[in-house]
Amino acid sequence: VQENFYDHPPLGFWLQSLFFRLLGDHRFTEKIYTAVMGILLVYIIGKTWDALTKKPEFKWVSQLFLVLCPAFCTIIKNNWLEGPMMVFMLSSTIFMVYAFEALTQVKRSLWAFFSGTFVVCAILIKPPVPFVLFSFWCLIYFIKYKSNHKEFFLQSILFASPFIGFCFYVYFD
Repeated sequence: VQENFYDHPPLGFWLQSLFFRLLGDHRFTEKIYTAVMGILLVYIIGKTWDALTKKPEFKWVSQLFLVLCPAFCTIIKNNWLEGPMMVFMLSSTIFMVYAFEALTQVKRSLWAFFSGTFVVCAILIKPPVPFVLFSFWCLIYFIKYKSNHKEFFLQSILFASPFIGFCFYVYFD
């Protein structure tokens, strides 16, 4: 195997390094990190269920399916980068729904910007999977909300602005 591994963006490694800085270089630090990521994923999948369906009494079903999924157990057990990436992707999905359901333009803009920021964070962990959220942004609008197209266009610019800013930063650096 390679001595140095530079094939993934750094955010996932930075998050894990925070745990090593806080807890020290022990053999259980990585296990604590993956346990925290697993608990956070189970919690956020429940919040995503609440945001998408508005039926909080059944969110335990989505959490149960997540925990019983062999891929979830493998991701958490082996500390793969998909764990923190999914935390950011699901958080972005929650903020997408909040952006479409907010009553004021300021809140819609703020939630759209936060959603886009979480997409950039997910891209900084493991691209190209989080790019699917750009299509989900359009899909959730056309299926569920179908409101003013001009407002959707403005929200889409705010949603994509963190990614566009990140691209400019990388290109001109």
